[in-house]
Amino acid sequence: MTSKTIRTMEALAITVGLVISGAFASESQAADMHACLTSTGTVVIRTSCKKTEKPLKLGNTTKIAALTGPTGPQGLQGVKGDTGTTGPQGIQGQQGAKGDTGTAGLQGSQGIKGDTGAVGAQGPRGEIGPIGSTGAQGQRGLSGFSEIPQGTTIFGVIGGDFYAPIMGAEWSISESMHAVPPTTYSNEMVVVQNNTIVDNNCDSATCLSNEELTYSNHCTGNASQPTAPGGWICIYPTSDNNADAMRAVAIPSDKGQYGFLVKWTATHSGKSSFKAVWAYTAP
Repeated sequence: MTSKTIRTMEALAITVGLVISGAFASESQAADMHACLTSTGTVVIRTSCKKTEKPLKLGNTTKIAALTGPTGPQGLQGVKGDTGTTGPQGIQGQQGAKGDTGTAGLQGSQGIKGDTGAVGAQGPRGEIGPIGSTGAQGQRGLSGFSEIPQGTTIFGVIGGDFYAPIMGAEWSISESMHAVPPTTYSNEMVVVQNNTIVDNNCDSATCLSNEELTYSNHCTGNASQPTAPGGWICIYPTSDNNADAMRAVAIPSDKGQYGFLVKWTATHSGKSSFKAVWAYTAP
């Protein structure tokens, strides 16, 4: 037999014993009791079985009693049934209402402002230092009335625009020295350089006179960096138009000290002009 069958028979025997021993008030009461088979195979006595249990009706206890002999000794206590399964958890109750906000605490009192510190004492005034001695007087600067120092080079510009009414018209322009030369200079020492402005600019020939060509190689500078040998005046042409046979002379002639002039002849009627940069170096 299986353990389930044995437990069922034990339950039926106990029930019959209860009927015979007078545990029920009457046979009709015993007849209304049911043996209920649980899902675990245990038989329990109830007036009605649960939905999950299988009912086993006991029938008429009188017939059962008639078939049995005299009451035997009380049987052993039946085996304790298994613990039933835990029922489902109940629904959680609603959350209680939020309590009222507590009253704000009292604001603390403001601290007392500290006293202003005392002003520090003014320091003593320093002594004024002695006035320094006067420096030596510097040399007097050059002026137009001064003699040009030896080796000093001065610079300037010379030029003019004219209108020649006829071919062969003669023109001249003059220039003053900015200061007093230490010595005089001759006509030959006032030179127009034979540069690209005047070279081959007069009908395939230079525009300089023969006298200027003789001394032109003494002037080795240019209009951007004019230079001159000691005691000489070098003239560097920057523009030449309708000007031929150019030559330069000292003022006064051959005893130059105050300036110089440039002369030329117009090759045809019309505009005639000449412009240049010059330099002089004191010997």
